[in-house]
Amino acid sequence: MKTILRRDFLKYTAAGASVLAANSLFGELFASSADQGGYYVNRNTGKRVKGIPTSCGGCGAGCGIVAYVQDGVLMKLNGNPAHPVNQGRLCLIGQAGLYAQCDPERLTKPMRRTGKRGEGRWQEISWEDAASEIAKHLKSSTGRKLVVETAGGPSSGASEEFLSRLGGGLLVSHGCSVSPSREAALTGTFGCTTDVPDLANTGYILNFGADPFSCGSSGVRAVADIVSARSKDSTVKLVTFDPRLSPTAGRSDEWMPLLPGTDTVVALAMANVIMHEGLYDGSFIARWTNTTPSALKEHLASFTPSLAERISGVKADDIRRLAAEFARVDKGVVLTGGGVSKHPNGTSNERAVRLLSVITGKLNRRGCNLMPKYLKAEGPVKGAERVAPEAFYKSIKDGSRRVGAYIIHGADPAYGSPEAGEIAKLLADETALPFIVCMDTNISDTGLYADLVLPVTTYLEEYSVDVVPGPDGEPVVNYGQPVVIPVGGTKPFVEILAGIASAAGRPLGYSDSEDYAAQAASRLGAGIDNLAATGFYYTSSHGSHGIMGGAGLSGYATPSGKIDIAWKDGPALPSYEQPEQYKNFRDDEFVLVKYDPTGYNEGSTENNLYLKEINHGSRVFINAAVGRALGLGTRDKVHLTTSAGKIEVEVMLSPGVHPRTVALAAGSGHAGYGKIEKAERFESQDPFTDCVWWHQEGEGLGVNPNRIIPFAVDKESGGQGWMLTKVTLAKA
Repeated sequence: MKTILRRDFLKYTAAGASVLAANSLFGELFASSADQGGYYVNRNTGKRVKGIPTSCGGCGAGCGIVAYVQDGVLMKLNGNPAHPVNQGRLCLIGQAGLYAQCDPERLTKPMRRTGKRGEGRWQEISWEDAASEIAKHLKSSTGRKLVVETAGGPSSGASEEFLSRLGGGLLVSHGCSVSPSREAALTGTFGCTTDVPDLANTGYILNFGADPFSCGSSGVRAVADIVSARSKDSTVKLVTFDPRLSPTAGRSDEWMPLLPGTDTVVALAMANVIMHEGLYDGSFIARWTNTTPSALKEHLASFTPSLAERISGVKADDIRRLAAEFARVDKGVVLTGGGVSKHPNGTSNERAVRLLSVITGKLNRRGCNLMPKYLKAEGPVKGAERVAPEAFYKSIKDGSRRVGAYIIHGADPAYGSPEAGEIAKLLADETALPFIVCMDTNISDTGLYADLVLPVTTYLEEYSVDVVPGPDGEPVVNYGQPVVIPVGGTKPFVEILAGIASAAGRPLGYSDSEDYAAQAASRLGAGIDNLAATGFYYTSSHGSHGIMGGAGLSGYATPSGKIDIAWKDGPALPSYEQPEQYKNFRDDEFVLVKYDPTGYNEGSTENNLYLKEINHGSRVFINAAVGRALGLGTRDKVHLTTSAGKIEVEVMLSPGVHPRTVALAAGSGHAGYGKIEKAERFESQDPFTDCVWWHQEGEGLGVNPNRIIPFAVDKESGGQGWMLTKVTLAKA
């Protein structure tokens, strides 16, 4: 009999969950909840297991989940089959959320630093002492900014209210759907921060730099919708522009490997073809944009396919052909991801690619990109200044901001910032950053430098209300509720903020996460009883495509009330400017592309045994022909050197990388979190912690690519250019 290794079993169950989640068992569970009290019988133990609907916090997709609890113990997480976002499907991050709750290395008590920053010496203290100490520092930070950095999501509103009550401050939020540059481009053009691609009903998918088959804010729904559309109609085409053969590129009909950061010129050349060959929708441009066909033709005339080929490497004939194909189909979707917007010119990239949907009239109708309606779960807040994370890190590095108390929740700048090593040194400097508080489930890389580390609950142990766009752009109100008792002395982030504010004599308008969620639900007009029973609230007619807070009826939330192709601030029309990284680009230099591997989401997947078993260690992918010409082979070691530093990493030769590109995954090389993150075996109440087999490979820890990525901030958004770092490599 063939032996199935546990790591293989995990992969099999992850792949099969979307099928199992939709079977009749879960339909019967919800249908019979009135008769059975929401219980079913576990066929393995013979005991009753209760299914509790709640929301997944593994990423920002907003999937609904059902938590199965037996005798107060969380047994399994599955997708909620009634939820409009994921319809019973659940990705591996969602399923692995089980381990985030039961991690034996979780922090369970407030800790005060007793040694120097970074030494790892701690003393347990009470919650009352922690709140009093923070309040004391807040009162003494005269002339310095109070900063709250948060992972985003439901907690952002609480952070804003906290800052407002404490007299104002800086909110550093990681809540962008993909990147600050993407959000800036969409806000400036359409008046909304994200869009909803109607992939299930489309006829053509033009993908620039997105990787839904691996990760992404659209979650498992995007994968299911792409598969559904192509299975229903074999003519539905998926074309991917990406310097790396990502999982999505590998499943595409055509993969166009382009030089990183040149998406703008390719998109503008495609737009040029569409305009000059008369394939555009003139009536849509005239009615819904703030420019004219003639102005666009004149502006785009210089962006020829031949020019785009010289700059990007994509053949001019392919550019012409794909532009015509996309323009001629009735229903088409444009997908964008970090491969487009996580560049120093990310906002321009995003604007240029979005132009293709606008000039062909493929917006706000079935099978195209939909602009979502918005509901806000938080009340009006004043006094909280928002800034993009990377722009903030750069400002404290160059000394342009004076920070007083620095409160960090679910973020990890010591690991996740550009030039991470330098930021770690800055965090160790008590003169530059006099008081640091970290709130997390584990002691993160940043937590090692904190003065106080406070243990927070997971999303499975707290109440929350959040709003995400549904499949037709209509809002879905998600409700998170505790499915188990919080571990140890952990508390929800919003409750910790309330305790600090009270200790400072500035109480907030709520007492705990349940009260906070109830108030948010009330503002949205959603009843708590219904939310608790179903885990969400959704009023869509499931067919009302094209309504976006008045879009198509009363206009867009932009200065002109239309789609603002032309901007008053910054470049008037989408244009291309050669990135600084390509000026004096030598033959021996490459572009380092950092990507998120399958099953990784910064801030929520660290120290997760189930996910680290899949993603551990580091390998840099190098084009096979180029690597062999340099005398390199797979598993050789190379030094990657940039202006920010040098790391050593193992090589993987592959034909699926642009010849001028090297690709390295994020997620490895942590200094904090725990033994699992560092690929160390240990004994605990979980028997599997003694089965960390990948420690034997000698590569379990891996390296942190952020240490050698220099700051390259998009001046239009404050977002970091993660995907465009000049690098040289040499055999170690």
